[in-house]
Amino acid sequence: YQRWVFGYFSLMVKQEGFLKEIVFPVADVMGTPISLQKLAQRTQLGSHHTVLEYLQMLEDCYALRTLYAMDPNTGALRHKKEKKFYFTDPLLFWIARELGAGNLAEGQEPKIAEMVAHEFLARTHKRFGYLSTAKGEIDFYLRNEWAIEVKWSPITHNVSPAFKALRIPDKKIWNQENFLEC
Repeated sequence: YQRWVFGYFSLMVKQEGFLKEIVFPVADVMGTPISLQKLAQRTQLGSHHTVLEYLQMLEDCYALRTLYAMDPNTGALRHKKEKKFYFTDPLLFWIARELGAGNLAEGQEPKIAEMVAHEFLARTHKRFGYLSTAKGEIDFYLRNEWAIEVKWSPITHNVSPAFKALRIPDKKIWNQENFLEC
């Protein structure tokens, strides 16, 4: 996998060092809304334009997906808001962690569960986002249809007030007991 991604970037005449600089911060903040400027600050690159270019190339080679905030009133994706980034495969996540930190930190299961849930939804739905309100955030949201929270524990706790307050026909919390149940 690593050779495949680096090979793609070599074909595009891009610097492998820049790619290594970007993938660890993406793995570190995976599933958390972040702006391109803040992501660039976590690297030595400094330019959010360069970060965007490399993220788009990771998407082009199907290694990464971007999740946008969704407007609850119109269902439009908010491209200028903070975004969430997810690797498309757990192996890519572990490669990114290893490239940046040199170790495979423990306790990454909640991030991986959310990443797998995102990839499952991305393959079964064309358009969805995450919802961010003053009351909190909902992991995955499709206006007027469904909302999904991922909590990687046998018993669900710490559900956001935004999820509790949301009036929608299909609300689900995926945990260790019912993961990916439709």
